[in-house]
Amino acid sequence: DAYFPAYRASLAKVPASRPAAFKLAQAWVALQRGLTPRIPAFQRYADATRDAALRVQEGACARAATELGISAAEAKLPLVLGNRVSTLGAFACDLNDAGVRQGKYAALAGADPATADHMLKLYVRSGEGERIMRDAFGRRGAEPEDSFDPNSAFDFDRLAAAPSNGGGDGDIQDVAVLVLRQVDIGVDRKALVGVQVGDEAKMQALSVAEWRMASGGMGAGGPRRDVGSDACATFAANPAALPPMVEAHALLACAKRN
Repeated sequence: DAYFPAYRASLAKVPASRPAAFKLAQAWVALQRGLTPRIPAFQRYADATRDAALRVQEGACARAATELGISAAEAKLPLVLGNRVSTLGAFACDLNDAGVRQGKYAALAGADPATADHMLKLYVRSGEGERIMRDAFGRRGAEPEDSFDPNSAFDFDRLAAAPSNGGGDGDIQDVAVLVLRQVDIGVDRKALVGVQVGDEAKMQALSVAEWRMASGGMGAGGPRRDVGSDACATFAANPAALPPMVEAHALLACAKRN
């Protein structure tokens, strides 16, 4: 297949951003549903697209974590979001979707970093703090199922030229503050939860139950929109049983790179 090397080269140019990852996920769905059932030779195009979608998302989330001062090791820490356990790195990615571009993550002053509460300071544009926290934690409506357009799923050249998520946010003045603590969530299992939230002037304490409730909508604006454990189970067993848009979201939320 003389065209496959050029196709892989176009995938390699796609920037590390979440919108780009979702565009690739849509392209994978279009290939899986349209071409590969009729022309098996296109399966390697689908496989390459799938891997590119996950690679691009990993790169975007790694950069988002770095921008918030979270190390690669810290990004892997388990974090409770609603009724599920995510990671601190995925949380950083969700915050990036909501508009947070800079931050600082560190143990509280004078404490042992291995056991201390950690403070995540989020630096945002003046007047944007409330909107960002609302967007990050507030659930949005899902896109209509018929909004999936397979004909626009392969415009990789436009993606390659598009700006990434980072930078260009103007003067950063507001500070939103979240204090995270490791707690027991099961037998021999710990995870981070939010125990305080606020700004540099006033903090509000949160119980674990309050944190679960507040964080339940986290990720509603990004690739994990409306993708829960049931959708992931369906995706693992029969991806085509999901609506096309949900299948694209589920690829990024549930799948692992080969």
